[in-house]
Amino acid sequence: MRESEEGKEYRLPDKLAEKERLRDFIREGLEQLEKEGESHLSLTDKDARMMITGEGIKFAYNAQAVVDAKTGVIVGAEVVAEESDNFELVEMLDEVKDSS
Repeated sequence: MRESEEGKEYRLPDKLAEKERLRDFIREGLEQLEKEGESHLSLTDKDARMMITGEGIKFAYNAQAVVDAKTGVIVGAEVVAEESDNFELVEMLDEVKDSS
């Protein structure tokens, strides 16, 4: 319920109330983006990042795995929110070295 300038209470029609809730939701999201210095916001997972996938640009994670070439066994795995693999190799090698 809202109050008019005359002090009377009134109720917005459902369609307008839905649009008002949507507007408020969008404003909150934009404020969150600005506060966190981000350019993308996932509604379902705030840690996911926009990435180019085989299905287009989507919110996603980047999975890394190290496999022993002789046995085919996974000896290290990590899931990150970084779009690029460029800096992941050294970290994965360190993880495998530390666990062996």
